[in-house]
Amino acid sequence: MTAAASHAIWNNRGACGTKLRVKCLGATNRRASYPCNTKNEVIVDVVDYCPSCGGTIDLSRDAFSSIASLSAGRINIDLVVEFLAAMVGIPLVSFLFVSSPPLSLPTVIE
Repeated sequence: MTAAASHAIWNNRGACGTKLRVKCLGATNRRASYPCNTKNEVIVDVVDYCPSCGGTIDLSRDAFSSIASLSAGRINIDLVVEFLAAMVGIPLVSFLFVSSPPLSLPTVIE
């Protein structure tokens, strides 16, 4: 499953290939009171740049629908970096990407 990263994450292609663990935290709007699925986490590969994402990521349709209802449109998320592509060959412990408030995540219509 894949995602596109905003300028804040993309790092001039440095984030391409990075694996992110994305967890659905809840709705960003009133359309969906609790849009998260029972399985509310997914690991995605960053494969593209999203200039209009405003500091967050854009999930592919299959990645989004695996953690939340597509009808929600946007959700609050937590991100954990599982693997940084720019540091291939260097052992890396996962760390939490902290955002306050949680990031908003739009769906992707492909």
